[in-house]
Amino acid sequence: IKVETTRIGTDARVSLRIGYLNRYSGIAMQQTVIHMAKRYKNLDIRMYSGSHEELYGMLSDRRVDVVFNDQWQILSDDFESHLIDKSTTFI
Repeated sequence: IKVETTRIGTDARVSLRIGYLNRYSGIAMQQTVIHMAKRYKNLDIRMYSGSHEELYGMLSDRRVDVVFNDQWQILSDDFESHLIDKSTTFI
């Protein structure tokens, strides 16, 4: 108990605020968050959903650290963007 109490008293928690598109329905993000929470015990992960406009507003206001979004318009030069997945839609 002494070791754990000392660790808690000196261990600063690190926060990661993640924004994601409110219509996202996959499980990849949830699995990644669970994996990260298990691996990084001092990481406080907070999730926020919103529309495209709301997510970019959260980034601009620094309410989130990173946003996972689809590309539905030309990417803004105000943000750094990285392609992490590509999908093909068939009708």
